[in-house]
Amino acid sequence: MKESSNSHDENLKKADRVAYLIAGHLNGTLTNPEQDELDDWITESDENLELFEKLTDEDNIEAGIQQHIQMEKEKAAELERVKETIGIRKRSTIKKLWPYLVAASVILLAASTYVIKNNNNDKEIEKPFARTTKNDVSPGSDKAVLTLSDGRTIILDSNQKSLIANEGNISIKQSGNGEIIYDGTDDAMKYNVVSTPRGGQYKLVLGDGTKVWLNAESSLKFPAGFASSERTVELHGEGFFEVAKNKDKPFTVKIITPYGDGGFVKVLGTTFNVNGYNDEGSVKTTLIEGSVSVSKGTANKLIRPGEQAIVSDEIKVAKAEIDEETAWKDGKFLFRDASVYSIGEQIKRWYDVEVEYQGKNVQLFNTEANRNVPLKELLDGMAGTGLVHFELEGRKLIIKP
Repeated sequence: MKESSNSHDENLKKADRVAYLIAGHLNGTLTNPEQDELDDWITESDENLELFEKLTDEDNIEAGIQQHIQMEKEKAAELERVKETIGIRKRSTIKKLWPYLVAASVILLAASTYVIKNNNNDKEIEKPFARTTKNDVSPGSDKAVLTLSDGRTIILDSNQKSLIANEGNISIKQSGNGEIIYDGTDDAMKYNVVSTPRGGQYKLVLGDGTKVWLNAESSLKFPAGFASSERTVELHGEGFFEVAKNKDKPFTVKIITPYGDGGFVKVLGTTFNVNGYNDEGSVKTTLIEGSVSVSKGTANKLIRPGEQAIVSDEIKVAKAEIDEETAWKDGKFLFRDASVYSIGEQIKRWYDVEVEYQGKNVQLFNTEANRNVPLKELLDGMAGTGLVHFELEGRKLIIKP
């Protein structure tokens, strides 16, 4: 028992020494002998090299800073002020406080992930991430259901490439890469609906040439051909629109949330994203180019590129984080100061899992990940911060502090 305790103490001392050397390397304060010592440690094994790369990654350092703030309660107010000042994306202002923050975060990260070899039994000693994953879940894919005007349904997937139906003079085709295309004109107003399940996404090219990307658990109701003087569609969930220009026919998106009316977005020709999931009590319209009018009831706001209209009981306009709002369309998760709840809801829809939130976690996360990876890989990256714990049981994900 005593021998095991001594071995543990030695491992902790070695972890502290490595943390000191890495922090000094980042701050440029190592002596030549200390730099040689660090180089020798890095080249000892592939595990050491992998750990060095992890501890010198700025995103991981930021995660360590967050954990340091949590652990050092008496310094929390000051460090929060520091974080607001430097920001993870404001690289040019971080240098003044870099040495202190790097040292704190690297020591915490090293303590939570350091792996060394026990000299006596050659077994790896590792403090695991705070997670339990008994299985894995595959990411979502291109899949949807098309409901025709007569009630017939057609399963859509990314493998088919063929003519799948006709609505009067309009042909409906699948391109074979997760896209459905409407071609032709018809005076009759025959409405179709494309619905994506949890774990699904799909792209549409409407009869007027407008392109729409539907995120998971979403639907779009639209006329097979736009015969009237206006082009009106109805969105549940989230969609990215590239509207074909037609000054004689305005394009209107009617947004329906789980709680009812989510307002209207009206354009002539433009590119924008509408998030109508209403996860946090609002509908968000983010404008990439052109101009749009956002309305609900008697309220109306005109927004410009780079702005976002946030619709709840009123309409507010704010600067938009365009890459964050549209990351899903490009096959990515991008979280900036995102709450655990916000992240969990995206995971729920894309991986088709049930999510249970236990306890109160007020941490905010900044991370980027590929949407096309298994769920466990995504969770590993977040769990590595030590700020959140996961348990995956079948298709149920439990998230707790």
